[in-house]
Amino acid sequence: MSDAKRLSFSTGALPGGYEILFTARRATGLGPLVASRARFIGLNRVKITRSAQIPLHQHTVHELVMVESGPYRCRINGTPLTVASGGVLVVTPGDGHEVELHRGQRHSVLHFALAGSRGSTGLFHDDSPPEAHVVSGGSPELGRAIRRLLEEVASPDAYTTALQDLLMEEIYWRLLRVVPAQARVPGLGGLEEDEDFRARLATLFEASLAGTLPVTTMAKELGMSRRNLTDKCRRVFGQGPAHAFMDLKLQRAALRLAETTASVKHVSYELGFRNPYHFSRAFRARFGLAPSGFRAAGTPRRSA
Repeated sequence: MSDAKRLSFSTGALPGGYEILFTARRATGLGPLVASRARFIGLNRVKITRSAQIPLHQHTVHELVMVESGPYRCRINGTPLTVASGGVLVVTPGDGHEVELHRGQRHSVLHFALAGSRGSTGLFHDDSPPEAHVVSGGSPELGRAIRRLLEEVASPDAYTTALQDLLMEEIYWRLLRVVPAQARVPGLGGLEEDEDFRARLATLFEASLAGTLPVTTMAKELGMSRRNLTDKCRRVFGQGPAHAFMDLKLQRAALRLAETTASVKHVSYELGFRNPYHFSRAFRARFGLAPSGFRAAGTPRRSA
């Protein structure tokens, strides 16, 4: 049964006074497949107790500076920039960064790396203006996502690693939403090209979650050669088709374990794994915990 049918109700099934004010359905097409993936590295919350300067330096990873109490003054590639309270500064690998710190400032510094970004190491193309690095106004959702990550880092448990990854993905996509498109590296978010390919592959994955899906079968269903499919997957998503399919299976398994009482064995067969041992080994490699340990850290909310 499709998700849309599960959400359909006959008029007689709804009680009197039940008024639907708004209906939304899950967006389709992109799914978990993206051209570049953000990997969380670390996060610091900083309070400046005396004025100081950080001399010119370069980062090998991306840095987001969320200013809580500013202004935050710095130079990016020699250009002076000021970030007001509530704003976010984006520093990319290779940028020349100088900072002028003043007593009373507070800010959070988030470091992350990009994987599968088609050879690009930064968010901005070479001709983008330095001012594009400052995201001020219109970015409260980005700030809230960064604060949620900060809270998650401060209170670790068995779910922390998975939630950190999910929050970092949210931060990355919200960042792409507010950074001017004309300043970004073309195709970085995977939204500017190959949309049909992403949609068709995501649909094929969703329809095959309960079984196996060899790369040769994927290629046949998509009308491509195996080599072209693999090359395009690596270019567009940063990983091969088999790895992308397995990653989706494991994400769904984690949700089933966290939100239902279905046994580990049942979840493994439900998602087409050969046996519970194979499932457990793949799950531990992805999330750092065995399925039973992952579930033991929380209380399921509903029955299977």
